[in-house]
Amino acid sequence: MGKNLSAIRATIKQFLRAEFDPDIESEWEDDELDIYIQDCLETISEKRPYEVKDITLTTTANSKELDISSITDLLKVEKVEYPVGNEPPDYRNCSVFGTTLRFNYDYTVAGGKSIYLYCWKLHQLTESSSTLSPQIERVLVLGVCAKAATAKARTLINKINVGGANVATALQAWSTEKLALYRDGLRQITKQRGTRLYPTS
Repeated sequence: MGKNLSAIRATIKQFLRAEFDPDIESEWEDDELDIYIQDCLETISEKRPYEVKDITLTTTANSKELDISSITDLLKVEKVEYPVGNEPPDYRNCSVFGTTLRFNYDYTVAGGKSIYLYCWKLHQLTESSSTLSPQIERVLVLGVCAKAATAKARTLINKINVGGANVATALQAWSTEKLALYRDGLRQITKQRGTRLYPTS
């Protein structure tokens, strides 16, 4: 497991403080950073979703439809496995409309059987768990630093600052640099997406 939410916040604050005179009013509250963290997590998840294998549902006799309303933070069902347990696995294509998934299978579906869903979901970062790899953690930190510094720079415009008249300009330049690195990081982690047709029988 990677760093938890508190550790990520601490890393972000360390990056932000390291760049500026500690006498400058540059503190970021946890709830403010959490807004930027969640925003970046959603963007990152669109580029490199959290891949979850083997979410198990149960089939209904003679039906190729499944209720997926109980699956939280779902972005996409990539494929299903039915019947389960074969080697190689029997993957099937599927489509989703609202909270109903329909899978492509030529034969009669038996009731009460397991079916595995392979899903793309939003990444999670809490005090007790994280779905982020070290590479994605770095992208997240860069994005949050850029957003937090940009917001702070806007509040410092036309203010008298301990660090001098150029504080807002310097902070904006730093945030622009981090934003460029963040966007480059997003490009590097973006999952290549394609369409694959699986057998229906």
